[in-house]
Amino acid sequence: MRRSVIAAFAITLWIVGTNQLQAGGVGGVLKALLARAVVRGVVQGASHYLPKSYGPGELTVEQLAQCLAKAKQLDQDDVRIEALRGEVRALVSTIEQSSAMIDANKATVDTTNRAAVDAFNAVVDRHNALNEQAKTKTINLNARIDISNNVKGSYNAECADGKRYYGDDLADAKKLAGMN
Repeated sequence: MRRSVIAAFAITLWIVGTNQLQAGGVGGVLKALLARAVVRGVVQGASHYLPKSYGPGELTVEQLAQCLAKAKQLDQDDVRIEALRGEVRALVSTIEQSSAMIDANKATVDTTNRAAVDAFNAVVDRHNALNEQAKTKTINLNARIDISNNVKGSYNAECADGKRYYGDDLADAKKLAGMN
């Protein structure tokens, strides 16, 4: 029997939770942005407001539109990342089952029977291929998470950290962002 090295492939899923951000995690980026509207000024009379003031803490309509578009994209990215994370977890489960089967059958392989040895080695080869597939998917997943985290850092600086907007600017910003 040829010697087969069964790689014990342990995927460290440190990725769990690494794509959460200030905005509240999966699907929450846009929701958190929408929750930060401020009511404009003090009502003067029945229909007059104090003028808007756009300082460094207030988003203009254009900035708000950009933030809305970026928040929507981040939420979509989170959905794709979660789907890929699910694929990796399913593959890890398959690898664990394959490893258990190999361990259970290793001692019972008739080493004098060439067909039995070849069949066992084929199972080991499939197992090792699954390990490589999981490794590749994990690398891709981690790269997507890194990219998403960088974009979220940019989003937080531009749109979240201490930023507010006037609630009555939201409709115009949504139109500008193509969200209506």
